[in-house]
Amino acid sequence: MARDLEMWRDGARRDVVYVQRVDPHDLGRVDGVLGGLVLDGCSITEGYYTDARVQASIRHDGEWGEDLHWLRVVHECPAYGYRAELGTFVVDSISHDRSQGGVTCDLTCQSVLWALADDSVAYSYVIGAGATTSKAFQQIMRTTGKEGQVLPGAAEHRYGAAVAYDAGDGFQKMLFDVASTAGDRLSVDGHGRITLGPYVAPSKRDPDWVLDARERRTIVLSDGGTETISLGDAASRSMVKYSRGEGSDIAASWDVGQGSLASPSRRGWNRTEVHSVNDLSPQTHAAAETLARRYVGEDSEVAREVSVKCLYFPVHQGDVVLYTDAQGHEGKYLAKDVKASLGDMTVELTLKGV
Repeated sequence: MARDLEMWRDGARRDVVYVQRVDPHDLGRVDGVLGGLVLDGCSITEGYYTDARVQASIRHDGEWGEDLHWLRVVHECPAYGYRAELGTFVVDSISHDRSQGGVTCDLTCQSVLWALADDSVAYSYVIGAGATTSKAFQQIMRTTGKEGQVLPGAAEHRYGAAVAYDAGDGFQKMLFDVASTAGDRLSVDGHGRITLGPYVAPSKRDPDWVLDARERRTIVLSDGGTETISLGDAASRSMVKYSRGEGSDIAASWDVGQGSLASPSRRGWNRTEVHSVNDLSPQTHAAAETLARRYVGEDSEVAREVSVKCLYFPVHQGDVVLYTDAQGHEGKYLAKDVKASLGDMTVELTLKGV
């Protein structure tokens, strides 16, 4: 069932946004609030297809100094008893502006998932045959010293063969490998925990939100009016490759149906999306072909995107939106990119048709 928008239609609603200083080694410990916050310079940007998933820009008055706390953005609506952690971030870069006599500090902040991209294992690391993906995820998180959570409904996969990583391999890559093996989705929550959760194709999910630009009390501020169709990104064939070592590979592919816009019989050219997997059970051509057949539906999607600006509501990357534009065209979309501006409390959406 779609979530209720009534609270977000309330023009008299009072929003309170503040930034907590969080202990990097204990996400439950808060060491005060960041002072001098300039909300007009604060925003949170989420991307469904980005590895970091979420990042933030935070502006405040004064010098930053050497404060290496993580920063957690919190949104409250006291009249509604509402509180949400919008994200917990590491500080990536710091910029000071002293041109107006005072000092304004702009912080570029990233998710903990981003921070693990260049954090590498210091020794050979092996996920043993028979291990489950949830246990592998939890063990990697313990090794990084960061907090992780397996969400209810996450798929479970048991490794049919050991998977080895070399010293210098990145923890982020290892975590994405685990999620891919299980058929799950890796993300990060507002508290700063990396999550392993169930993946369901957006086209098969019920809408999280229903937006209608024609409603009298709509929260839609501007209807993009422009639809972008990315035909060239759609694959006509999905291939799965699995290496058993010593040059012994298993590979299989599956083609889209001839009725698809991505089919070579219609557009006259082929594009193959190759998926290299680090576990295949059983280790057979048929198993690889089954995976390729599963991938081809999403790989062959022709992306249709629209841009919409709304009053703020707590939409996140990965949410499914049923959207009707001002001309009455209705479509089901994935929230691909989301930018929340915390000064005027608006949100800009890039919606991808599913």
